[in-house]
This record gives sequence, structure tokens and C-alpha cells, in this order.
Amino acid sequence: MIRIGGNPKVGEYYIKRGGVYVIGSSGDVEVLRRAYVEGEVVAFPYGGFYHLLDFRRKVYKKYSSLDHLIFEYPQAVLYKNVQPKKVYRKTVLLDKRMLVAFVVLLLIVTGLGIFTFSKRSHNVEQLTQIQEEPPPPTPAQQCLSNLIAFFKKFDYGDTVKEGMLVKNIDEDTFYSFMLETTESNKVGKVVLNQSSVLGKVRLEDSGSDVLIKADDYDACLYFIHKNKTLPLVIESLDSTGCSIKLSKACINS
Repeated sequence: MIRIGGNPKVGEYYIKRGGVYVIGSSGDVEVLRRAYVEGEVVAFPYGGFYHLLDFRRKVYKKYSSLDHLIFEYPQAVLYKNVQPKKVYRKTVLLDKRMLVAFVVLLLIVTGLGIFTFSKRSHNVEQLTQIQEEPPPPTPAQQCLSNLIAFFKKFDYGDTVKEGMLVKNIDEDTFYSFMLETTESNKVGKVVLNQSSVLGKVRLEDSGSDVLIKADDYDACLYFIHKNKTLPLVIESLDSTGCSIKLSKACINS
């Protein structure tokens, strides 16, 4: 619920209008972005409601009807077209007390670690015979792909950066989602379908992986669609192209 006045708490979203804070939760962000309008008693429509802010009484109300708003606040200034602006979120910063406490705790942990290591070293020296154990077997490398998460969340125009899907709402707002990798079946033979994008897609050997790169957004999307049965990992995708990984562990020798 939006409130006017006071100071924002950690995790709350806010704007500062003059010398007064307008504060809300994550669900109030879009209303807060429009609350920069001038006037002591103002109102504007958004999301099927009329939102009223009375900065004199420090009151916020939401109305489903304009008639009810005008009846209760005839002096309110109504703004029909409001330009959204940036909203801030209060975060925690380390103060001096927290920093001192952290340093003290780090020293204690370091001291205990040195003491434990010295004691273990002394016990090892007293052993007359050391039985060496064979190293554990190296686990088989998993065959992973993030195509399932990509096709569930992707819309044309979205980008991928370091395995994160990014949706740009406007110049100040964007959302990002981690493209989870899931275990995929290995393939016995790899046939890359490059029809109609030949010459725009290139393959590079990077040791344990095969890197697939292109310099065109639409060519990347077409390539992904044509090869969606392969265990691919999309690492990056934007207007300049893409980088897609195919692990050699996914190919049966």
C-alpha cells in the first residue's frame, strides 16, 4: 500500500517529490512512476483506477469511479497523460559498526582455521604409516541445454546476456530471467541445419565445446528454431548476433 511521508524501509520502492517521500511495495512501482506530477492534491488514471495523492494530508486513495473521486476531492487536479519516471529501491549499505563486526568475525574464523590446520598437521606427523586412498573416479560430464527455458520465456525482441534472458520494458525498466539448464539426451550424430542462413553462421572449436556464432539477430533465431532438437546452450543473443554452445559431452562417440 502506498504511503506519503516518512522514510522508506529496506526493500521498499520510493520516489522523492520535493522534500516528501512517496513509498510503496513492488506492486506499486507503476503508480509511483507516475506520481511526480505537480500540485498538492493530484489524481491520474492508471490500470483501470483513478489514483489520488493528497500531499497536504499525506493521504493516498484509489477510486474505481471518477465521480466518487471528484465528490470527495473537488479540488484535485486531474492529469490524464502522465509521463512515467524512475523509481528507486532502498538497499542495505555496510555502516562502520557492521564493517568492524565483519572484520572481527573474519579474524576469529581465520584464527580457528589456522589452529585446526596446525593440530591436524601435528597428528599427521605422529602417524607411522599413511594409507593412501585412490582418488575418486571422475564423474561423467553432464549433457546440458537451456532451450526448454528459452522457448518458454522468449518473445521476439528479447536478448540473452550471460545466460540471462532480458526483457526491456522501456529505457528505465527491464526484467531478466535465468535460463535454467536441464539435463538433455546425448545425440549420436550432429547435423546442423543451416538452410537459408548459410554464410551467416560459423562454427568454432573451443576444446570441450563447439561454439556456434552468427552476426545477425534473425539468422540466430532461425538457426535455433531449425536445430531445436539439439542440446544447445544459448549464451548470448542481441542485435549484433549470438553465441551458442554445443558441448562435446552431448555427442556419443
